[in-house]
Amino acid sequence: MTEAAEPPLGDLTLCLVIHDRHGNLANVLQSVNRLASDMVVVDAGGGSGQSVKHLTSEYDAKYLLSPADPDESALLNKALREVDTTWALFLNQQEVLHTNDDHAFLANLDDPDALAYDLPIMHLSEPNNYHFETRLIRADAGIRWQHGVYPTLGESIEQVAERKALESPVGLIPIAVVVSLGDPHPEEWELRDTLVRVERELDRNP
Repeated sequence: MTEAAEPPLGDLTLCLVIHDRHGNLANVLQSVNRLASDMVVVDAGGGSGQSVKHLTSEYDAKYLLSPADPDESALLNKALREVDTTWALFLNQQEVLHTNDDHAFLANLDDPDALAYDLPIMHLSEPNNYHFETRLIRADAGIRWQHGVYPTLGESIEQVAERKALESPVGLIPIAVVVSLGDPHPEEWELRDTLVRVERELDRNP
């Protein structure tokens, strides 16, 4: 009888802020279960939180109950402060992570000079219509989310890169894709800053 292979857990923590007790929570946790050695779930949905707390305990995730905050970046940073691994991966409740090769995905995280990675974001109903967002960041580099119309990482990544004198602080992992299963609620966060950065880079290097 062949034994099941051990999951290729990486030096990676999932950071997840949820605003809705129902929906895709189990799927998003399961999608990174083989990759992330830790998970942090910030429950900003109000109420008792018992159903979410129970589900996160099944995945050995750290559960943080938080009041709803109009500044989504504050909630994201609350999760980030709990990260003990080198890397932090940010998803929202309506998404799952799909990788073509778990080992190759984690191998990208061994680059000591990398600060952040963009991941393609694909909507399930529109697989040919995707954009890029920064969802993987070095948790040990002092990068934090900044408040704006949408939470953004662009300026803080550039600041850290300048301190480290890095020319390319953001890379791309093409073997992974974040699949969006549906439109988020209006109060849930979206990240659009990277799309602008990628377009700017394409303008410079067509």
